[in-house]
Amino acid sequence: MVWDSIDQKAKVYDDAGIKDLALEGVYQVDGIEAKPSFQLLKDHVLQYTPEWAAAITTISAEKIRRITRDFVDNAKIGSTITIEGKFCRTDQ
Repeated sequence: MVWDSIDQKAKVYDDAGIKDLALEGVYQVDGIEAKPSFQLLKDHVLQYTPEWAAAITTISAEKIRRITRDFVDNAKIGSTITIEGKFCRTDQ
């Protein structure tokens, strides 16, 4: 199930009628505060900073940030690539 923020209700993930798929935010569902799973993941991983990782590895926080920037800068989200002769969109 996913949350449609326009219709303010849960829908099956592949519902053709989804108007605005909510990945982030806080919503009221039957009077209860609810968050999409991606928001819960984002909230959870905030504690794992580059400094946290540096303290338990041999990699500096600065290097972790640089490598992360390299990944983001080269992600090519939305591009089409070929894997084993099949076209694949990188955002799927």
